[in-house]
Amino acid sequence: MRYTISTTKVFPSTIMNPFRNYFSLSKKSAKAFIVFTILACGPGLADYDEFVSYFMPESTNASLHDQKYHFTSQQFYNENEGESSSDTSDIVHATNVKSWSDYCNARLSDNDIAASVYGNSEKLITFLRNNGKQQAADYLLMAKKADMAYQVGDYFEESKKDSVILKKIFEEIRNISPGLQDDFLKERYAFQCVKLAKMLNLNRETISLYEKQIAPLKKKSFISDWAQARKAGAELALGDTAKAYYDFAMVFDKCPTRRNEAELSVRIHNIGFQESAVNLCKDNHEKAALYAFAAIRNGQDGLDLLKKMVELDPGNPLIELVMAREINKNEFYFFPQSYYEGEITDTVNIPKKIKDPNSYFSKLRDYALECAENKSLPNTGFWFTAASYMEMVARDFDKSSEYLSKAKQIPTQNKSLKTQIDLQELLLAVYSGKEISAETEQRIIPYLEKFLKTDNFRISNTLVEACKVLSSEYRNHTVGSSKGGWLSSCTKTTSVSAGAIAEYKANHTSC
Repeated sequence: MRYTISTTKVFPSTIMNPFRNYFSLSKKSAKAFIVFTILACGPGLADYDEFVSYFMPESTNASLHDQKYHFTSQQFYNENEGESSSDTSDIVHATNVKSWSDYCNARLSDNDIAASVYGNSEKLITFLRNNGKQQAADYLLMAKKADMAYQVGDYFEESKKDSVILKKIFEEIRNISPGLQDDFLKERYAFQCVKLAKMLNLNRETISLYEKQIAPLKKKSFISDWAQARKAGAELALGDTAKAYYDFAMVFDKCPTRRNEAELSVRIHNIGFQESAVNLCKDNHEKAALYAFAAIRNGQDGLDLLKKMVELDPGNPLIELVMAREINKNEFYFFPQSYYEGEITDTVNIPKKIKDPNSYFSKLRDYALECAENKSLPNTGFWFTAASYMEMVARDFDKSSEYLSKAKQIPTQNKSLKTQIDLQELLLAVYSGKEISAETEQRIIPYLEKFLKTDNFRISNTLVEACKVLSSEYRNHTVGSSKGGWLSSCTKTTSVSAGAIAEYKANHTSC
């Protein structure tokens, strides 16, 4: 949702009339009055998932696809729970079509391949037959027949399964894969065996087929990851939660086309972090992937998991995202959330663990500073920005400014990180000044103008907070001499009471 704060009919008459007989505004002061008036009440709550937060999780180095794992006050990235069309399926289709295109040496268009694999076209089957790949054509016909026999339902309709047809296909193909010389088909037939066994609820055989036909493959693609997801489902059905958790975590780590399903499978069954699954990991990367899988899920205190991720695999792409999640999560407890009712479902157990949000912010800040100096982590500027934010929350504005200055010295192409730095500079400008000088006003105004229109509720939060602070400072200010100071930019003459101007500004920077 986009916030648009209207400027219609705000200036000049409404603003100028109260002081028309006393002074003429300079151009800079006129701009200040306009901006302050426009932001008087700011945009209100417009999205059910909004909460009081000033730290943008987009400022991390996480990929756009991973940003679905940002913290939310509602059910964990709720809109993706039933994901089956626009997001995941597009990736699945594109990845699978490319694999068939490579197999055909790009001699058939992607559209023709997609229409054959996911539609009723026979162009791919004809191409395979005409180019000496009859086994591949037979495989494609078999796979489509199996899919027809198992129609996955949705929220409104149950799945439909023809067990007789599925069992017949399973018996026909279960021993084909081991004898194949074609690596592409060998992996795909093995996957179909695992898939059909799971569809028929043959859970032990699902696991056995994976170990016999998928695990030994020297060349593995995303198809093997799909098979591992089926194996994990079988382990879950048999009650082996540690192995299931491990396999789902590995699928989540390495397979974008099954990432959402892997996380959703564990979340639906409310399975918490399985410590014993660490013993199943083959190396430090897998261990870090296991901790990352836990850290982005509900009911977990992420800081300890984050520390293990950094120690084991500093190249893990979710490290900064996990820190941002912890900051946003703690903001929910630190700042008053007067309009939110009920329990936040993403962090069921966190209220018991974070009894003192201020103390937890201190722990997060200390670790952010440690990461900022860690040469094995990407030098993105994120860590100093995060540390600066938490120092600002603790009201240590000097330290906050120091860390923000360090963040600004680190080059970045991340526009959201630059925005976060700007937002913190705005808040520091209004928080840390002993008095608002003309120079301070001119320092603040460009930031207010820059963010007049935004589709990010955290930017909106920041603007409203800044204007509240400004209003309070205007109201509480003791008028100084007429020779200069924080009100000197408001008039060209000294015929008007500076206190009256301060009162006017206060009224037009708050609701």
